[in-house]
Amino acid sequence: MAMVIRWVVGKSIHGWDRAQRQRGWPWLLASAQAWQDLEFSKLQASQISWSVPFSTLVWGGLTFRALANASDMIVHGHEMRNCTASCTPKSKSHNTLFVAVSKFSGKCVATGSYRFIDGAWRLCGAKGPANRELSQVLLRPMYHFAEHIPFSADFAAVPLIWEAGK
Repeated sequence: MAMVIRWVVGKSIHGWDRAQRQRGWPWLLASAQAWQDLEFSKLQASQISWSVPFSTLVWGGLTFRALANASDMIVHGHEMRNCTASCTPKSKSHNTLFVAVSKFSGKCVATGSYRFIDGAWRLCGAKGPANRELSQVLLRPMYHFAEHIPFSADFAAVPLIWEAGK
């Protein structure tokens, strides 16, 4: 009961819709547990961060937000229900920049990963919610955005890889 109350207070929940009310106690308990697990993961990861070439850029009708720390990766991965949360510093051979891509409405529609290869940024991966493939309408501006990512000599891309299957 205490965990459910912390979840309600922590998320500032003021009520549920009809479908949520019909799910009952098992749904409340599972939702509170998922929230507590996410909060614990964020707390553990809060110390891990890295340099990114920008914070937020708007281009091609989309907003690109660089994921600058492990907590960002975990929260974004949970929001998108994709494998971003499982990205970990494992390989020094990949210089990768992860970005959350949103529409102007604020709705997050994709996760993109860019690599700095041969002196230029290139889109190397893009996934939608639940790791779905993206349409060409969304992929095209993400691909061209790579040309607009700033570069600075002191930027050190975070060495991350996308772990498949998690």
